[in-house]
Amino acid sequence: MRKTILYSVFFILIIGAIGGFYMYQVLTVESKVIDEEIIENIEHVSINTTTIDVEMKTSKDSAVHVELIGNEKQKATPKLVTLISEDQLNIEVQEGQKSKWMNASFTPNANKLIITVPEQFIQTIESKSDTGNLMIEGVKVEKFLIQTDVGNIHFKDTTGAYTIESTTGSIKMEVDKILHPLSIASDSGDIQLQTKQKPTDAIIRAKTHSGKVSIYNEQLDSTVFGEGKNKIELYTTSGDISVNTK
Repeated sequence: MRKTILYSVFFILIIGAIGGFYMYQVLTVESKVIDEEIIENIEHVSINTTTIDVEMKTSKDSAVHVELIGNEKQKATPKLVTLISEDQLNIEVQEGQKSKWMNASFTPNANKLIITVPEQFIQTIESKSDTGNLMIEGVKVEKFLIQTDVGNIHFKDTTGAYTIESTTGSIKMEVDKILHPLSIASDSGDIQLQTKQKPTDAIIRAKTHSGKVSIYNEQLDSTVFGEGKNKIELYTTSGDISVNTK
C-alpha cells in the first residue's frame, strides 16, 4: 500500500515537472527574423505554404519585403524559398528537417511569414495554404486569389476583386466599398462582410445549409443595389453569413 502511494506521488511529481517545463518553453519563446528577402520590379505575388501564419501589409517603397519569423529554440528551422519568373514572385516556406526526437519536443511553433508589398505596382496576390491563418491589411491590387484548407482569413482595408475558397475557418472582410466582384466559398466557418457604406452597383447572394443569413440587418439571401454590376457571392455549408456596415 505504501509503495503504491509512493509511486502515485512520484508520478504526479513527474507530470508536474513536465507541465512546468512546457509552460517555461511557452513563456520564454523568443521569435526573430531567421530569413529575409527584398525584391524589386514585381507585379504578381504567389504564396504557397504548408503550416504557417501569413501576414501581408503595405510599405512606402517599391520593393517586396519577405520576412520569415521563427522560434530560435525550435529544432527544425524552416527555410524561405523565393523564385522570380519575369514579374512574378513565388514564395514558399519549406519545413525544416526534423530529428528523430522532434516529435517529443514540447517547444511551441512560433513561425510566421510577413510580406510587405508596395502601395502601387502589384496586380495580383495569390495564396495557397494547408494550415495557417491569413491576415491582409491595407493592400490594394486588381485581384486576390486565396485558397486555404484550415485557418482563419481576415481582410482589412483592402481593394480588389476577390476569389476565396476555404475548407475550415472563419472569413472576415472589412472594406470601405464594394467596387469589384467578390466570391467566398467555405465548407465550415462563418463569413462576415463589413462595409463603411452599402454598395451602389452590386448584387449580393448568400447561402448556408446550416446557419443564419443577414444582409444589412435583413433576413435575406439576395438583394440588388443599382444595376447589380458587381456580383457578391457568399456560400458556406456550415456557418453564419452576415453583411453589415461598420
